[in-house]
Amino acid sequence: MVGGTGHISGKKIVHVGMEYWRSAPKKFNITPDKHALGGVIGNLAEHQLTYGNNLRIYLPRPHDIAAEVKTISSEKMKIVAQEPKEVSISRVNIDMPKEENKGDLEIYLIEDDSLYGDFNLYGRSENWIFPWVIFPLAVLEHLRKTEFAPNIIHCHEWQTGLLPVYHKVQSSILGDEGLRNSRIIFTPHNYKNLGFFSSKQWPIVGLPGIMLTPDSLGHYDDICLLKAGMHADKTLFNSKEQLDQSIADEELKGIHMHIKKMLEEGKILCAMETKYGEENINQYYEGIENAYQQLLQDLKIKD
Repeated sequence: MVGGTGHISGKKIVHVGMEYWRSAPKKFNITPDKHALGGVIGNLAEHQLTYGNNLRIYLPRPHDIAAEVKTISSEKMKIVAQEPKEVSISRVNIDMPKEENKGDLEIYLIEDDSLYGDFNLYGRSENWIFPWVIFPLAVLEHLRKTEFAPNIIHCHEWQTGLLPVYHKVQSSILGDEGLRNSRIIFTPHNYKNLGFFSSKQWPIVGLPGIMLTPDSLGHYDDICLLKAGMHADKTLFNSKEQLDQSIADEELKGIHMHIKKMLEEGKILCAMETKYGEENINQYYEGIENAYQQLLQDLKIKD
């Protein structure tokens, strides 16, 4: 269950999340030595580039993104959903160390002021699920449109939770061989952020009503996007210590029992035994790589 050591190389990897430390406004003080999500994705990407992996990072774009971010190209794309939405997807240039990079990095921002312009990273109200419907759909549509078929799509936090669900549904309906062979891994970096929304918003999600059940995305009278994320091929906790804490945490309103059930079904991996810090950060990266390798091997994907 716990990742070991080893390096994954020559793969196509996509990271989907809310933050990337090189693009965040300076007022948020997201730096590479901080263990917030932006630092994790940024440093993990730089680590994976040194081993010749080709990476993409997808993020929503706030209106006050760092001034250092320069747009390379931008296009409009209509997202097919219960409520269709046209968004802009921009490829941006963010300066990164080049001397040790053996792989390629492309960073894309999903742009729409009404959805993401004022969300202030995690400050946006959780009363409206629509932004977190459009975000994963836009990522999948852009991957399909640009014919980029990743080996691994790594989803970070509940805001990306619907991506694994939409991926499975679309792969079965569209018969898309490229994305069908992509494996999804989901990491709840802060398992206490559950992503609850009223079940009255279920029609916006555009999924069959049978999925609004306790064993799937439903939780009492709510939709839980953390549970949605756990529909990934594997859920990766940062450490076994974090996993044990989540299972013991009765304040999670019963979600801890769902996590325990997923563990018993063999759907959970851990990057390492204890929480990571500066002294063992490389072990953390290697644990993630080991999880990728195990995922590909377990599902008998020729990589």
